[in-house]
Amino acid sequence: MSATRALTRSPTAAEHLRGGGFTGRFVTIILAIALLGGCQQQESTSAEDQPIGTCGQDLPVLSWESFGQGFFEAYCQGCHSSNVSDRRGAPPGITFDSEDAALASSAAITSSTLSEAPTMPPGGGVPDDERALLTAYLRCAGR
Repeated sequence: MSATRALTRSPTAAEHLRGGGFTGRFVTIILAIALLGGCQQQESTSAEDQPIGTCGQDLPVLSWESFGQGFFEAYCQGCHSSNVSDRRGAPPGITFDSEDAALASSAAITSSTLSEAPTMPPGGGVPDDERALLTAYLRCAGR
Protein backbone atom coordinates (compact mmCIF):
# COMPACT_ATOMS: atom_id res chain seq x y z
CA MET A 1 0.00 0.00 0.00
CA SER A 2 2.84 2.38 0.74
CA ALA A 3 4.24 1.84 -2.77
CA THR A 4 0.86 2.72 -4.24
CA ARG A 5 0.62 5.77 -2.05
CA ALA A 6 4.04 7.01 -3.27
CA LEU A 7 2.91 6.67 -6.87
CA THR A 8 -0.30 8.61 -6.30
CA ARG A 9 1.00 11.42 -4.09
CA SER A 10 -0.44 14.91 -4.39
CA PRO A 11 1.59 17.36 -6.48
CA THR A 12 3.53 20.09 -4.73
CA ALA A 13 2.39 23.71 -5.14
CA ALA A 14 5.12 24.36 -7.73
CA GLU A 15 4.18 21.23 -9.66
CA HIS A 16 0.55 22.28 -9.53
CA LEU A 17 1.37 25.72 -10.93
CA ARG A 18 3.49 24.23 -13.70
CA GLY A 19 0.82 21.65 -14.41
CA GLY A 20 -1.18 21.85 -17.57
CA GLY A 21 -4.46 22.59 -15.85
CA PHE A 22 -6.38 25.82 -16.39
CA THR A 23 -6.02 26.83 -12.73
CA GLY A 24 -2.24 26.40 -12.80
CA ARG A 25 -1.84 28.50 -15.95
CA PHE A 26 -4.22 31.16 -14.65
CA VAL A 27 -2.35 31.51 -11.35
CA THR A 28 1.00 31.64 -13.19
CA ILE A 29 -0.26 34.41 -15.49
CA ILE A 30 -1.66 36.44 -12.58
CA LEU A 31 1.63 36.12 -10.67
CA ALA A 32 3.63 37.15 -13.73
CA ILE A 33 1.46 40.23 -14.27
CA ALA A 34 1.77 41.23 -10.60
CA LEU A 35 5.54 40.81 -10.63
CA LEU A 36 6.01 42.68 -13.90
CA GLY A 37 3.78 45.50 -12.68
CA GLY A 38 6.25 46.09 -9.85
CA CYS A 39 9.09 46.49 -12.35
CA GLN A 40 7.79 49.70 -13.88
CA GLN A 41 10.18 52.60 -13.54
CA GLN A 42 8.92 55.23 -11.15
CA GLU A 43 8.54 58.76 -12.44
CA SER A 44 10.71 61.38 -10.76
CA THR A 45 8.73 64.01 -8.89
CA SER A 46 9.64 67.16 -7.09
CA ALA A 47 9.90 67.32 -3.31
CA GLU A 48 6.50 68.97 -3.04
CA ASP A 49 4.89 66.03 -4.89
CA GLN A 50 6.32 63.40 -2.54
CA PRO A 51 3.99 61.76 -0.05
CA ILE A 52 3.56 63.97 2.98
CA GLY A 53 4.28 61.32 5.60
CA THR A 54 3.60 61.64 9.28
CA CYS A 55 5.40 64.27 11.31
CA GLY A 56 7.50 62.66 13.99
CA GLN A 57 7.35 59.24 12.31
CA ASP A 58 8.21 59.46 8.59
CA LEU A 59 9.31 63.08 8.83
CA PRO A 60 11.46 64.61 11.55
CA VAL A 61 9.92 67.40 13.58
CA LEU A 62 12.39 70.25 13.29
CA SER A 63 12.14 73.51 15.21
CA TRP A 64 13.16 77.04 14.35
CA GLU A 65 16.06 76.66 16.76
CA SER A 66 17.26 73.25 15.50
CA PHE A 67 16.88 73.92 11.77
CA GLY A 68 14.82 76.88 10.53
CA GLN A 69 16.85 79.78 11.85
CA GLY A 70 20.17 78.42 10.58
CA PHE A 71 18.67 77.48 7.20
CA PHE A 72 17.08 80.89 6.60
CA GLU A 73 20.21 82.72 7.77
CA ALA A 74 22.39 80.68 5.40
CA TYR A 75 20.20 80.65 2.31
CA CYS A 76 17.62 83.45 2.53
CA GLN A 77 18.37 86.34 4.86
CA GLY A 78 21.06 87.79 2.63
CA CYS A 79 18.12 89.31 0.71
CA HIS A 80 15.01 88.43 2.78
CA SER A 81 15.77 90.17 6.08
CA SER A 82 14.50 93.44 7.50
CA ASN A 83 18.10 94.18 8.58
CA VAL A 84 19.62 94.09 5.06
CA SER A 85 20.12 97.41 3.27
CA ASP A 86 20.56 95.89 -0.22
CA ARG A 87 17.73 93.38 -0.67
CA ARG A 88 18.83 92.71 -4.30
CA GLY A 89 15.28 92.90 -5.61
CA ALA A 90 13.58 90.87 -2.88
CA PRO A 91 10.04 92.15 -2.26
CA PRO A 92 9.85 94.34 0.86
CA GLY A 93 7.13 92.25 2.53
CA ILE A 94 9.00 88.95 2.26
CA THR A 95 11.35 88.60 5.22
CA PHE A 96 12.43 85.51 7.13
CA ASP A 97 13.55 87.10 10.40
CA SER A 98 11.32 84.86 12.53
CA GLU A 99 9.63 81.49 12.41
CA ASP A 100 6.20 83.12 12.05
CA ALA A 101 7.40 85.15 9.06
CA ALA A 102 8.96 82.11 7.41
CA LEU A 103 5.95 79.86 7.96
CA ALA A 104 3.60 82.58 6.67
CA SER A 105 5.44 82.29 3.35
CA SER A 106 5.68 78.48 3.31
CA ALA A 107 3.68 78.13 0.06
CA ALA A 108 5.95 80.62 -1.73
CA ILE A 109 9.06 78.97 -0.25
CA THR A 110 7.84 75.55 -1.38
CA SER A 111 7.14 76.65 -4.95
CA SER A 112 10.35 78.66 -5.36
CA THR A 113 12.79 76.44 -3.46
CA LEU A 114 11.45 72.87 -3.58
CA SER A 115 10.23 72.65 -7.17
CA GLU A 116 12.05 70.71 -9.91
CA ALA A 117 13.40 73.99 -11.25
CA PRO A 118 14.01 76.08 -8.12
CA THR A 119 14.40 79.83 -8.50
CA MET A 120 15.50 80.46 -4.90
CA PRO A 121 18.05 80.98 -3.69
CA PRO A 122 19.50 82.41 -6.89
CA GLY A 123 22.71 80.94 -8.19
CA GLY A 124 22.29 77.26 -7.52
CA GLY A 125 19.54 76.45 -5.11
CA VAL A 126 19.75 74.32 -1.99
CA PRO A 127 21.55 70.93 -1.71
CA ASP A 128 19.26 67.88 -1.77
CA ASP A 129 19.80 66.96 1.88
CA GLU A 130 18.85 70.51 2.94
CA ARG A 131 15.81 70.40 0.59
CA ALA A 132 14.59 67.26 2.37
CA LEU A 133 14.99 68.91 5.77
CA LEU A 134 13.28 72.09 4.56
CA THR A 135 10.34 70.00 3.30
CA ALA A 136 10.03 68.32 6.71
CA TYR A 137 10.40 71.66 8.53
CA LEU A 138 7.71 73.43 6.50
CA ARG A 139 5.27 70.51 6.83
CA CYS A 140 5.87 69.75 10.52
CA ALA A 141 6.92 73.01 12.25
CA GLY A 142 4.69 73.89 15.16
CA ARG A 143 3.10 70.42 15.38
